[in-house]
Amino acid sequence: MEKIVDYISSHTVLLVIVVILSIIVLLPFIKKLAHLFFSIAAVMLLFALFFHFTGGKTPVAFHYMEHAVTAVFSFIAETFKFLFDMLKSPKKQLL
Repeated sequence: MEKIVDYISSHTVLLVIVVILSIIVLLPFIKKLAHLFFSIAAVMLLFALFFHFTGGKTPVAFHYMEHAVTAVFSFIAETFKFLFDMLKSPKKQLL
C-alpha cells in the first residue's frame, strides 16, 4: 500500500487524476448528506414555528441551536470581512 501511495504522490498527473476521480465519487454522497441535513433543518424549523405560533414553550435545545447558528454565522462573517479587507489593501501585513 505504501508503494502505491509513494508512486501516486511522485507522479503529479496521476495524483491529479486520482483526486478528480475521488471527488467525482464523493460528490453524490455529499449531495445526499446535504439533502438530509436541510430536510432535518426544515422539519426542526417547522417544529419551532409551530411552538411559536401556538404559544407553547419552545424547548431549550432550540435556544442552544439558535446561539450556535448565530455564532457560526458571526464567525463566517468575520472571516470574510478579514479576507475582503486583506484583498482591498495588499500592502498591509497579515499580522
